[in-house]
Amino acid sequence: MEIIKSKNHDEWKKNLKSDKGTQSWYEENKEHLDFAEKEKARFLKDLHAGKTLIIAHNAFSPEPDEYSGGYIDDGYPEFPETGGTFVKYYGCPFKSKGISPKNVVYGLQLSKHLFSQFPRSILKHSKFLTLALGTTWFFNRKAFLNILCDLMHAIDHKVVNNLTWSSRLSEKWPVIKMVKDGEVTRDLTQIFSKEILEILIRAEERNEHWPDKWYNEMEKEVERCLLLASKGEGLWEKFFKMFSPWLKLFLYIDPTYKSRVQDSLYEAKDLLDCLKTLLEREVKTYGSTGKTWWLYKLMFRIMLLTSPALKRIEKRFFDAIDKEKVKMDLDDLYFAWTYRSYNFLGLDYETRRKKREEMNKLHKVVLL
Repeated sequence: MEIIKSKNHDEWKKNLKSDKGTQSWYEENKEHLDFAEKEKARFLKDLHAGKTLIIAHNAFSPEPDEYSGGYIDDGYPEFPETGGTFVKYYGCPFKSKGISPKNVVYGLQLSKHLFSQFPRSILKHSKFLTLALGTTWFFNRKAFLNILCDLMHAIDHKVVNNLTWSSRLSEKWPVIKMVKDGEVTRDLTQIFSKEILEILIRAEERNEHWPDKWYNEMEKEVERCLLLASKGEGLWEKFFKMFSPWLKLFLYIDPTYKSRVQDSLYEAKDLLDCLKTLLEREVKTYGSTGKTWWLYKLMFRIMLLTSPALKRIEKRFFDAIDKEKVKMDLDDLYFAWTYRSYNFLGLDYETRRKKREEMNKLHKVVLL
């Protein structure tokens, strides 16, 4: 009897009435449960009707221990006339932004490595090469920038232009014409759904190769400000004209980096402040991204102190950028709340996990 009368007795009695599966729990969650049944029935109806139902891996979270897969509602993304790319999932009213076609994700891997892991590798393995690059920056900056421009030209011409269909589709992928006859090869459908291939064909007919309006507001604003800020700055202008399309495409297809940039850029007053936020909010026990932010912070501190042109570009960029266009909205936050690797808004994982659960309940989210 002493055990029953313990300090946990009242909580124990409360749980008997309200735990999951009890009558009280069903009554309290009736509206949500009814919606779940309707959404399941809609999903099964579409499945039996033969609709293309594509599962997007890591849709709800990039973490392996979180439920992450989601079925794309109606089978393909939304490309509204007003611009942007939005993906809605069965059972969820929130929409993620951008898409990640396999060929684009894989095609950007090497260039992504050159901008992230490769500088760290140089610093780690060769102090001599690090010193040589530093010496070139200080004493032969024109050569340094020309090398950067040559590298960026190769990336822009051989990676970005190819991945965004800058050549005519019929010349680059003759087999794509088969879609018009209702025949889609297996290889192509592993990259794009039939619906997206049809959109690309219509874009080709209008001479639009990967229409610019597919990009969302955030990445287009970053590109606009980079081009504006670097105008009239010689080799820097040349570099950013090639770098900004790559960055725009990268942010479009990689939500894990895009959301971090949104989170830090909205609060930052300059580049170093942005990198400071990224470094502070990166969770050290998950991956090595924090090391990249640390190296970039060190590099840009030196470069901004020694390059008046780069300092002018930085100032113009932050003066020009519309923070409301890069700010994370409710949809962005919903998909970012369960990242273990980064503390969005400075909130730890447990706090953000509770916010996701609250949003699930409030908006009747059903994870199918």
